[in-house]
Amino acid sequence: MLFPLYKVCEGFTGRVISDDMKQLAQEVCESIRDILGMQNFVQIYSQIKKLLKGKRDKRKHEEKVMAVVDPMKNAKRKLRIAAKHRANKKRKIMTMKMGKWMR
Repeated sequence: MLFPLYKVCEGFTGRVISDDMKQLAQEVCESIRDILGMQNFVQIYSQIKKLLKGKRDKRKHEEKVMAVVDPMKNAKRKLRIAAKHRANKKRKIMTMKMGKWMR
């Protein structure tokens, strides 16, 4: 139950979340904290934090190993990521231009 709330509260969902959604998640976390008690809530919350950090560290380590073992695959991966980044940046600039143009 707390796992998705943690991701929303801490901003680890992988997409942009509105402030209203973050505020709602914070309120739900506070109500769960009141129900569970502070000590249990903090223990579970830190456990979730460690689990996600471990997953991220493992993924980073695998990427570094892959870069050494298969440099061509890593180069293709980096090009793919750069292309996504360019597309997102272009889309962001276009939305900013359209917003300015609509005024």
